[in-house]
Amino acid sequence: MLRVSAFAGKGRGVEATRAIAGGTVMERAPALRLPGHQRQLIDQTDLFPYYFAEPAAFAAGAAYDCLMAFGCLTCCNHADDPNAAVTWTEDAIGLWAELHALKHIAEAEEVTLRYTNISEYRAADLII
Repeated sequence: MLRVSAFAGKGRGVEATRAIAGGTVMERAPALRLPGHQRQLIDQTDLFPYYFAEPAAFAAGAAYDCLMAFGCLTCCNHADDPNAAVTWTEDAIGLWAELHALKHIAEAEEVTLRYTNISEYRAADLII
């Protein structure tokens, strides 16, 4: 359903290998919560572009944990009008990241997200 591909001017990204209906869960990946007090260290590493800011805490302007997923979804590029979103759930096994299609995604179309902490990416000059 998904593969990591090269996108001109962007580098790596995620593309649909077939048409995907809106509402489809495209991936469920195991994830790890890294405590917010470690964020300054993490931000100085190559992991910075791949972790997710804990959405509720970031939106509230509070200190937030770094959420790291182990799946294709970490390679999704940003879009102001994305076609996918990530939701976070926790169960007895641990934290999970689910990638949901917000609308129909055509075969070979790039799968994109709206980055929660987009201002930090722009400040680090990571947005093309």
